[in-house]
Amino acid sequence: MVVLGGSAGIGLATARLAVDRGARVTLGGRDRERLAAAAATVDGAAGIPVDAADRVSLAEFFRAAGPVDDVVITVTRRGSRPPAPTLSREVCRWPAAVPAGCPAGRLRASAATAPARTPRAVPRP
Repeated sequence: MVVLGGSAGIGLATARLAVDRGARVTLGGRDRERLAAAAATVDGAAGIPVDAADRVSLAEFFRAAGPVDDVVITVTRRGSRPPAPTLSREVCRWPAAVPAGCPAGRLRASAATAPARTPRAVPRP
């Protein structure tokens, strides 16, 4: 399982629950120090820096994370709304300047998972 936004809050709590249930978890986040501290508190978790607003950073993250079955995206900003189903959206139409916390950041992150998804992975809205 990959948790984007996994260095704190809901993402970190989700990672801990997943590990408690037997999952192998990779955390992703922008702040390297906070990410390393979070990964140290989750048994066996890896922490890989990533900026969900940056397509190159996302591609590098998923290459480093390897094949994944499940992806949890918790990157957000106050006031943002969760988007509709994301895997079918055309993210290339979104401006590059849209921050990770806006729906376009989550759309980019969802689209970036495609090369890393295993056959077991099931796209969900």
